[in-house]
Amino acid sequence: MNDTGSADVGKGTIGKSAQGRELIFLRVTVNVTAPRPLGKPMFKYVGNMHGNEAVGRELLIALAEHLVHNYEKDSEITKLVQSTDIYILPSLNPDGFAKAKEGDCFGANSASGRENANNVDLNRNFPDRLEIKGSPKTVEEELFIKGREPETLAIMLWIVNNPFVLSANLHGGSVVASYPFDDTTIHRECCVEGKAPDDTFFKHLARVYASNHPYMHKGNLCEGDNFKEGITNGAYWYDVPGGMQDFNYVFSNCFEITVELSCCKYPNASTLQTEWLANRQSLISYMQSVHLGVKGFVTDQHSNEAVPRARVTVIGIEYDVKTTHDGEYWRLLLPGTYSLQVSAFGYQDVEIHNVTVAEEGPTLLNIQMKRSIPDNPETDNKIYMEFGHHNYTEMEEILKKISESFPTITRLYSIGRSIQGRELYVLEISDNPGQHEPGEPEFKYIANMHGNEVVGRELLLNFAILLTNGYGRDNRLTKLVDSTRIHLMPSMNPDGYEIALEGDENGGYGRGNAKDIDLNRDFPDQYFPKKDYENFQPETLAVMNWSRSIPFVLSANLHGGSLVANYPFDDNLHGKSKVDSPSPDDALFRKLAKTYSYAHPTMHLGKPCHQSLAGRLLGVLDESFKDGITNGAFWYSVSGGMQDWNYIHTNDMEITVEVSCFKYPKAKDMMGYWDLNRQSLLEYLEQVHHGFKGFVLDTNGFPIFNASIAVAGFEGKSVRSYTSGDYWRLLLPGEYHVTASASEFQSLSKTVNVPSDGTAVVNFTLARVNVGEMIRLSISPTPEKIPTSDPVVPPPQVANSLSGQLEKLLKEKVKKAPNLLCLYSMNSLKEQPEHPVWVLEIGEGAAANCAARKQSVQLGTVSKLHQPKVLVFNGVDRAAAASGRSFLLNLVNILTSSEPDALSVVKSVSMHLIFDADPSAADADCMAVSNVARTRAEEALMQFVEREKFTMVLAPEFQSIGLTVSSQSGLKQFHEKQLADTYLQQLHKLSDCNRGDQKLSTVINRISEAFNGTVAMRLGLSCCTGADQVDAISSSHRVTLLQLFLSARQGIAGVVTSQFSQPLTATVKVTATRRTMISSADSLVVTTTRDGQFWVALPRGEYAVEIQAADYIKKTKVVTVSDGGASQIVIQLSRDQRVGGLPRMVFVILVGSLLLSLLTIVLCCCSCYEKRKAQRKKKSNQWGFQLLQQTDREHMAPVLIDSSSSDEELFVQHSQHQHFKMRTPVRAVQEGSVDSPFRPIRPKGKVLGARMGQYRDDTSSSDELEDFNSATSSSLEEEQLVDLRKSSRPSM
Repeated sequence: MNDTGSADVGKGTIGKSAQGRELIFLRVTVNVTAPRPLGKPMFKYVGNMHGNEAVGRELLIALAEHLVHNYEKDSEITKLVQSTDIYILPSLNPDGFAKAKEGDCFGANSASGRENANNVDLNRNFPDRLEIKGSPKTVEEELFIKGREPETLAIMLWIVNNPFVLSANLHGGSVVASYPFDDTTIHRECCVEGKAPDDTFFKHLARVYASNHPYMHKGNLCEGDNFKEGITNGAYWYDVPGGMQDFNYVFSNCFEITVELSCCKYPNASTLQTEWLANRQSLISYMQSVHLGVKGFVTDQHSNEAVPRARVTVIGIEYDVKTTHDGEYWRLLLPGTYSLQVSAFGYQDVEIHNVTVAEEGPTLLNIQMKRSIPDNPETDNKIYMEFGHHNYTEMEEILKKISESFPTITRLYSIGRSIQGRELYVLEISDNPGQHEPGEPEFKYIANMHGNEVVGRELLLNFAILLTNGYGRDNRLTKLVDSTRIHLMPSMNPDGYEIALEGDENGGYGRGNAKDIDLNRDFPDQYFPKKDYENFQPETLAVMNWSRSIPFVLSANLHGGSLVANYPFDDNLHGKSKVDSPSPDDALFRKLAKTYSYAHPTMHLGKPCHQSLAGRLLGVLDESFKDGITNGAFWYSVSGGMQDWNYIHTNDMEITVEVSCFKYPKAKDMMGYWDLNRQSLLEYLEQVHHGFKGFVLDTNGFPIFNASIAVAGFEGKSVRSYTSGDYWRLLLPGEYHVTASASEFQSLSKTVNVPSDGTAVVNFTLARVNVGEMIRLSISPTPEKIPTSDPVVPPPQVANSLSGQLEKLLKEKVKKAPNLLCLYSMNSLKEQPEHPVWVLEIGEGAAANCAARKQSVQLGTVSKLHQPKVLVFNGVDRAAAASGRSFLLNLVNILTSSEPDALSVVKSVSMHLIFDADPSAADADCMAVSNVARTRAEEALMQFVEREKFTMVLAPEFQSIGLTVSSQSGLKQFHEKQLADTYLQQLHKLSDCNRGDQKLSTVINRISEAFNGTVAMRLGLSCCTGADQVDAISSSHRVTLLQLFLSARQGIAGVVTSQFSQPLTATVKVTATRRTMISSADSLVVTTTRDGQFWVALPRGEYAVEIQAADYIKKTKVVTVSDGGASQIVIQLSRDQRVGGLPRMVFVILVGSLLLSLLTIVLCCCSCYEKRKAQRKKKSNQWGFQLLQQTDREHMAPVLIDSSSSDEELFVQHSQHQHFKMRTPVRAVQEGSVDSPFRPIRPKGKVLGARMGQYRDDTSSSDELEDFNSATSSSLEEEQLVDLRKSSRPSM
């Protein structure tokens, strides 16, 4: 691009020297006061870096005058000034120049002025490429600027903040053009080339200068010089670490060489004219080289907007230049044909072949890029970005849509539920989702911890879309997903979000969870711990369990309300704010925080948020943070914060990022927040691949779990190896002393060099500590056999002594291997027998299981799938009990060895050994003994097996060789027979023993019958062998035994939970399907453990698994079992809402309808009764004092009376009858009265038809009955009635 106009000189400064002198630069171009036109390359000359090398200083001043003076006079100068933005810095070291003396040709010390005022050589003061790699905006401050001089810092910032394309640094003391690199990894004094990727082009640049110089190209002008063509590789000449030309090439897009102008460093002024004439054309020709190669713009294909930070790479040259903010790029190249590759964040890579570079000028090549992550629904039929707010339901839909659209690289899971029952969703993004890949680091982002801080929630939803849509289309994103297991939790507090209000700038409504608890004050704190662990919120507990179950290396917690990256620690011993509280990894944390802040367009500026009226009143929006980062406690003290808990209790390094000044901004602003943060999210995630990593193995190559990796000087923080022995330790570049240690292994230390551009791999192989031969249990000789049918019982003190020895020995074993062994009592906690039956558990999870037995099961989550449990018991029937104890002790030695097959068992099976199930009883020979004590021991063992849910139970015996099948038929028998046949084949022995009068133990048969899903067999070791031969027996069975134990893994392992992930006690029924070549159609039935787990050992085949729990709907699942492994399933049962076989709602409606109908009938009856009562009353009132109304005879109620009953008794009986109101009976005329109009009627029977006050005998004739009715229908006179009522009223 050629501008027209007047050429002028502008002046500016890049900073000040150590003594305060301005570092002045001159700018020569057309329209110098106007901004640089797009596409116009920037060039710079720097002189007088060494204060006593003065020729360059004067030549550059002369050059500026020459350019301005000859503009529009000299076509070459005119074209150069019009097409180039030229910057000239005559003196980088004015303080040194002030000390230098004219005529000093060889000064090399501080007194000569070579160094700056602080006696530092500025050309040894830059960050060295071999120590630091990256951008000054992302490299930790201590590494990048610590120890740099003011002049060095000033020009470093000038270089990285401006798109210089070409540069030269003018020195003195020789006559030669030197090009990068200036040093090598071995830092030899001379004669070792440090080749840059663009070595050929750098040689060309050096030749351009040297060949246009009348003497330089000769290469021997100064004494001792011998430079072919007058050029040299810097490192080949002499090694210079920390030089400026290397810094330009590595840390910016600028190509720079170093030119030595004169043999004398500070010649007399009289020679300057000669030097000018010798260097003038070289200076001009070198500047013209800025127009070699390819240049252009990189833009968006759809919008034509600039694509900043795109990488332009020449295929075959391992160096790239990056586009400016306006999409400009310049790539210096020699004439020829090239292939270019362009890559940018969020865009598909572009490859352009057959790009021709001419000699006469740059090739203009504009490049358009197509987005790899479309955010327009019209261009993408799967997932597209939605900028706005999404409630819980909408968020759930987006996450499920992503998971369904990209099933091969994503997995959606929940780590628990909020108080109000909302899922705490996590989206995993990895090339192998659902599993930890050994050696691959794990990363997590958590957002929306405070419900009203919503920007992070939306950022993570879009970040998930970015990663998934970009996978396979964007090299950077693909590499990241392939090499990292990424976990994204958009909302840790979904309940708080649901009540938060859009437009809330700095409020607190919805900040806490459903109980209004601030979750970022709810974690265990190192200075102010909680007293009651149960008071932690479910969201907090879920995140804690999740963080402990996965070996996270790095994470960030996204908040809102400010703009800063906050790092640990969050509080201090006194809980005071504005007091810095650094962690042992303080420097690393500051680097991580700066990674996020400097990738953010504004965060690193550290400016306060825009103040609103609310902000001014609260005083919270006027904070400023240097570099956009802060120590948590120095900002304000927070007890119970999540980032501190992660650092102290896990391997994870976590920071807290405030991503927006506005907590709950308007939906229309969300796209802007995404643009501001997406680069930061990506660059911070990439930091998980820095530091060093490796594996901790034993001498057999097997992984060591939970080994400690400690770095000297970081005593407060060590990391632990995971199950595969892999570990990761984030560290800044440098040299460290690292020690790996593990229980029962010798520690090992190594010196580790952490590079600046990746991860060092450091593996540790630890040797097991030789603890000597394990102590064997001493058994007294068996007493002489007495000819009697009763067993020989030793004195009580002998049994007590034997039990005590066994207990002591087992406890000693546990002390030597606490992570591998656990000793516990077979008896329940309520039982405290005099001689407890001890069980030794051997396995990777033994220590954790030991701790779990001491506390109640916490329902709600299943932290880890159990291993299958195998029980080997001895001593129930006392047959060969001594030999059995010796065998089990040998088995402990086998399982705790470092042999690969033993380690495989320990890692995958939980072994439980009962050395003596009846320690109070005497030993016997190979024959089973029958007594009462054995029965008690059997019952105790049966209860133990039922409680522990063993997958396999074995009873060693010395009456046979091989496995004895205990099941009589069915699937279980098929499996046991298969195991028995395999055992004998591997053992290469016959199973025949002369059993004679053997009395076989029945306990294993009882276990087999009672526990249908447990493989229960007798393990025959030999034909009645003494204890002294047990070592040889154990050795002969060793390989076969270990294979048998491993067979317990093959089958189905599962977890049964409710729909709310609560473990359930369920019955699991396993039936072979028709596809399985097993003749039996019966089923194996097991019950789940207290935490909802089950494990069924099975032969290879396909099975129908039916799960049923009380009050839950039964579920069936078909599972295929392969050789050597377990098919793992998770079953969630829904609560059975049916009542009487009907759905609950239907039942409720039916019952309600029935009750309503009954109520209607009752109300109708009551209404009818009241109407009839009213009618009777009305009719009674019409007749005055009429006592009774005549009714039909059939309505007369029977009254049971005795013939001897008095009138009063008769009245009471009658008045209590339901059919009549109780009235006082009136006797019309006493019996025998002459005035009676009635004939006397005497009651002779038991049952009478009665009306109030009137009676008849059931023996009366029909005539008498007619007379009686006639008489009662007569009316009495009023006076007589009153008298009669008075005289006949019964006494109450």
